[in-house]
Amino acid sequence: ATGMFFSTLLVLLIIFVPFFLFGYIASVVEPVKKYLKFRCMRHGKNLFFFAGLDEKTLCLAKDIISKDKKAWIIFTSCKLSDLNKDFSQKQMQRCFAFNGTIEEYAKARKNTSYYFIAGDNELQNVDDALSLVKKFSRLTESQKARIRMFVFAKSDMSKQIFNKKNKCGISLSIVNEYELTALNLLLKKPLYYAPEKQGKQTVLLIGLANSGMNILKNLIWANCGNSVEQVQIISIDSDATLKMNYLKRDCPELFCGEYDLVFKDVNPRTGSLSDFLDSMGERINYVTVSTENDKENLEIGNFLHRYFMRNYSDPKKYPYLTILARQRLSEKASALIYGNEKSGEFAIRPFGMLEDIYSYDLIVNSEIEKLAMNVHAAYSNFDEMHPSLPEESFATYMEDESNRYSSRVAAVHIFYKLHALGFSAHVKK
Repeated sequence: ATGMFFSTLLVLLIIFVPFFLFGYIASVVEPVKKYLKFRCMRHGKNLFFFAGLDEKTLCLAKDIISKDKKAWIIFTSCKLSDLNKDFSQKQMQRCFAFNGTIEEYAKARKNTSYYFIAGDNELQNVDDALSLVKKFSRLTESQKARIRMFVFAKSDMSKQIFNKKNKCGISLSIVNEYELTALNLLLKKPLYYAPEKQGKQTVLLIGLANSGMNILKNLIWANCGNSVEQVQIISIDSDATLKMNYLKRDCPELFCGEYDLVFKDVNPRTGSLSDFLDSMGERINYVTVSTENDKENLEIGNFLHRYFMRNYSDPKKYPYLTILARQRLSEKASALIYGNEKSGEFAIRPFGMLEDIYSYDLIVNSEIEKLAMNVHAAYSNFDEMHPSLPEESFATYMEDESNRYSSRVAAVHIFYKLHALGFSAHVKK
């Protein structure tokens, strides 16, 4: 019996040991091969370093691969096996994962290097970014010009920190999801897509959480120049009065009488929404739903869709209806849930999807950002006695986040102004 046991054990070892051995060798050899490939073939590539691996950085990394043929993606502080399940085999040929921190790979190269500090902890992101700036500060000006940094941060406090710190000529951009969501809406689902009507245009904004507040501010600024008689923006939320007071504190210029702003304490999850809509008659011609919960946005959007179809007398008067939806659906599911806009039927238009927000065109190679730089340069040269040189206006643009934000909003306003003048304009893809 003992001999039979050892014979069986020997057979099992002969069969399974090679599998375990080859698996172990593969787990060691593959990262080594990747490392050697990176060391030997990285020259001439555009290197994109990511500190942080999540759904957002995955969306951005995949879009970079599809848009920049010279791009190599490097995720730091993670393993190669962490990437295999999220990238295709073809994409993995241009993806790398190393254990070191992003700062260990921060150096000047012949091609432009991109650094994305995108961890879950915003304060840590800010601290890591400042450490990189300090390291890059020792580079020559020509080397600094080939460095681009992106910090994922949403709070005003982060903006204030970067405004106070000398960035030493390094291109550093804050990636603020709430602001990018507002830009995505205003550029891809603009107010002038709403059905035309006589008299004042009425915009209804439902939800004043983080994205909603940014959308409200951008809606106002995009329409600046339109008189009080032309556009009315109605914001409803369970705490609309409280949110209005926050806005008065932070942006008092919005309440100087130039804009027709209305705030209503209405819970959009209850029957009070229907009562509010009844009181509006058929005045509303543009709606955006932007609570911070996708499921709630869809539920409210579906209710609005049914309400307008049931209560508006003419399909041509149906409002342009948009909802914040971060997850993209398949084409078939989208047609079933949102309706088929292409066929001309009254449909719900989703915006703010992660693939659209965390994209190469909106973050890395943003046409609206380029236009904003030109807006800022033109503004800097209003003083004919002391005109700014191009490099000076670029420096002031990069150093102050408020300059960048106001210039981006002014750039969006150009599209709205051109439309008001009868011209068709859109952001180049």
